[in-house]
Amino acid sequence: MARMLALDWTRNEARYVLANSSGEKLTIEASGAISLSELADADFASAEKFGEAIRTGLSSAKVGRATTLLGMSREQVELLNFSVPAVPPTELPEIVLNLAMRESPTVTEESVVDFVSSPDGEDETAEVTAAAVTAEKFRWIQQACTTAKLAPQKIVLRPYATAALLPAGNAQRSLLVNRVGEDVDLTVVDAGHVVFSRSVRVPAQDNNEATTSRLMQEIRRTMMVAPHGSGNRGVEAVYLLGREEEHAELLAVIRREFASDRPGGADDHTSDVDVSAFDVFASLGVDHEAIPKNSGSYAALLGMLRTEADGGTHPFDFLNPRKPPKPPDRKRIMMLVGGLALVAAVVFAYPLYEEYQDNQATIDGLMSEIKEAKASEKTIKKQAAIAATLSKWESGGVNWLNELQTFSTRFPPPRDAMVLRMALSSSRGGIITFNGLARDPAVVTRMELDLRDDTHDIQTPRVQERVQENGYTWQFETKVSMTPPKAASKESEKSAEKSSGKEEKTKSDEKKSSAADKKPTSKSKTAKKTAPAKKTPSDETEDETTQSSKKPAEDSKDKPSTDKQPAEKGGAK
Repeated sequence: MARMLALDWTRNEARYVLANSSGEKLTIEASGAISLSELADADFASAEKFGEAIRTGLSSAKVGRATTLLGMSREQVELLNFSVPAVPPTELPEIVLNLAMRESPTVTEESVVDFVSSPDGEDETAEVTAAAVTAEKFRWIQQACTTAKLAPQKIVLRPYATAALLPAGNAQRSLLVNRVGEDVDLTVVDAGHVVFSRSVRVPAQDNNEATTSRLMQEIRRTMMVAPHGSGNRGVEAVYLLGREEEHAELLAVIRREFASDRPGGADDHTSDVDVSAFDVFASLGVDHEAIPKNSGSYAALLGMLRTEADGGTHPFDFLNPRKPPKPPDRKRIMMLVGGLALVAAVVFAYPLYEEYQDNQATIDGLMSEIKEAKASEKTIKKQAAIAATLSKWESGGVNWLNELQTFSTRFPPPRDAMVLRMALSSSRGGIITFNGLARDPAVVTRMELDLRDDTHDIQTPRVQERVQENGYTWQFETKVSMTPPKAASKESEKSAEKSSGKEEKTKSDEKKSSAADKKPTSKSKTAKKTAPAKKTPSDETEDETTQSSKKPAEDSKDKPSTDKQPAEKGGAK
């Protein structure tokens, strides 16, 4: 017979259930509540003061050596939902941890992360729900348990433990409403699996009608935002955990609101919903006389005990989270390999000994050369890598200081958005990739408009809503691609055309001047051929007159070729 203690707490109260299990039979020994309202906020934050209060409250229960199970509330953990590719189960823990650190800035390598995956994925993917507890919070729990003289074996998530109380054959898509102190856990369960969970705080008020109205609003909101099942199935049943008389007023309001004949007609998703109370103690066969006050608040504790008694596995166990399998014992493998090598050496060493001696000198020489070559290769590769990196970076032509200044000036103010990670790349003109959080999708749209211009192209492939306490409820991933201005490329084309035009014009002028120089030579040869003819004085006078008239003409022919060149060059310009 195993003895078990289940314990959870809220700000003003801690609850416990002590039970015995024999096979699948569960017997409740004691249950009760420990008041924590006398602890000041500073004392409640102290693990020692909190643990001392728990130890004092459990002193009358005589816990002894019992298997201790702790339940954590939804507000003490961070839930993350994402899709992962279909991979072997041994690789999934590492992938989930990396995705959780990427999705949430509060999750680090020291955080305790456990997860559950959907029973069957679609399109070769699996839907994963991860729960993360910060390292500081986990150390606080361990210190409090040490002070309370408790050694917990399991630390589970309270809303998921509650789902274990539903009968195994329950095929309805059910909403469990569990009020625990000022916290209300709303959990949607389908075929024994939790598909959606949220917790809200509803402080107690003097006006019960106001409290009931607030609870009704939260129930409707949960039914609206919870994902639908196959065949577009919404919530088909609502269970208020506890006895009928504990929720009489709320049950009447829900039934009246969901009734099909209420004024204005019922909504499509509530017209056929069954509403009832679920007596958690009666489901385990406990007599009504032994049921404590506010019995619904003990539902998670009973669910932990029920799962443990049945030998089941808790969806989340932060004391024993899912981890990658340990690598094989390399020391043992090396010892085995070494033993085999030793046997082989004993068998074959003697015949090969002489050959080994002959070849040893050659091997030593070759090894020395190889060592020198590797040293040179390492130096060359290092220098080549540096040169390639510098060349690649310079080829981008991006002034990153100016780009970052422009980015900081145009980015939305801190109250609207924040950047989590940023990466810079000089490839393809320059790329800036960053992930961030925003208060509203409109902030992301405005950011794109502010950052986009002729040289910056903005793409935001993913904008996803998420729940976070600091108000940044949207996560986005944006890529900024930088391109050189078009004007620069046009100027380079014009300068290239000008230079080519000048070269062609210079070649044309050189050809003209060389042609002009050749003409007087041909005339002189003609004159020499006709020289033997005898001239009269009148003819000589005519020749002188003719030569004087030809000379200015020839001078005028030469001058345009030299004067025209600057004019043509100016035209090209």
